[in-house]
Amino acid sequence: MKFTDQAYKGKNTFAHYLLTLILFVIGWQLIGAIPLYLYALEKAGSFANLLNSVEQNFGNLGIDQNLLLVLYVLMFLGGLIALLLGVKLIHKRPILSVLTSRKQIDWSRIFTSFISWFALSILVFLVDYFINTTDFEWNFQLIPFLILCVVAIVFIPIQVSMEEVLFRGYLLQGFSAWFKSIPAAIILSGVVFGLLHGMNPEVASLGWGVMVFYIGTGVFLSALTVMDDGLELVIGFHAANNIAAVLLVTSSWTVLKTDALFMDTSEPALGWSTFITMTLLYPLLLFFFFKKYKWGSFKSLLGINFKK
Repeated sequence: MKFTDQAYKGKNTFAHYLLTLILFVIGWQLIGAIPLYLYALEKAGSFANLLNSVEQNFGNLGIDQNLLLVLYVLMFLGGLIALLLGVKLIHKRPILSVLTSRKQIDWSRIFTSFISWFALSILVFLVDYFINTTDFEWNFQLIPFLILCVVAIVFIPIQVSMEEVLFRGYLLQGFSAWFKSIPAAIILSGVVFGLLHGMNPEVASLGWGVMVFYIGTGVFLSALTVMDDGLELVIGFHAANNIAAVLLVTSSWTVLKTDALFMDTSEPALGWSTFITMTLLYPLLLFFFFKKYKWGSFKSLLGINFKK
């Protein structure tokens, strides 16, 4: 059974999706956020100071950057657990059904995708650094950076897994079942992914043009999921992307500041790397996977003639 057809294994009425999404939001934004807000309240000293700190992403509370990253990721852990419980208890489906169409998770696919995109991410950064050397300051501090490496490797995959299970697993399958169209499911799940990232402070700094990148990336990852019949490749990609981002460079205008190797001191702007990533690197990675895993034609893989 194809990955997009896994939704038919269980109960998939609108009510089941609504209840599961409500449970997910509770787990993500309420239960998962309890450690963050309790610690932030202790640091703030009052609810008034806490509310003010929320607007600044808690940056004015003096919370250790690595600890703040862990507390943020715990929110995603709450959301992931709630979502999987919804799949199991509300939809009456195996949890594996929102992860892959294979009999078990293919870890080799995750590692292949991770290594491939991590290497490309480093290459893009190095080219950017040598072109715009004056825009970067060396920010390396041994102990904080080593702690960041451990935190990133252990916790970033949790955040990534939640997003991929939600957008490329649960919603992609749901949209496919509702609209009886794989192309529609790919576009819709990609658009929802991009729009939710519109809440990131990067949008305020870079402008709404960055939404083209967010939505385009969402559509690319949804298409990749459909073509490979599972989340393994997109989880590896997403983990590599986010781990490279937090380890290589930080700035004052991103959602999280980290003890990365470099500080970007330039004015926020959409650079050449964004354009190159979407027009060259995404197709290059897709072609690599196409050859490695011996997929069929793109037309059949993307369900252009899909009929249910």
